[in-house]
Amino acid sequence: MKLLPVHVIAARGLLGMTQADLAKAAGLAALTIVTFENDQKAPKEDTYVRIQTALEQRGIEFMNGGAPGVRYD
Repeated sequence: MKLLPVHVIAARGLLGMTQADLAKAAGLAALTIVTFENDQKAPKEDTYVRIQTALEQRGIEFMNGGAPGVRYD
């Protein structure tokens, strides 16, 4: 599943994380998160992995059923 900005925004909301919190957790610049969430620039594949891993380590599960979704376990 390819992460979309809406997935990351929803996941951060479930966790109560700011963009800066996620950037720190993923080892990225805050601007990377901002431009991705605003759909201004698609990240490199490694960046997707780092964002997804940081969120999944905190209990987020990304789903790709009938419609892609996010849930907090």
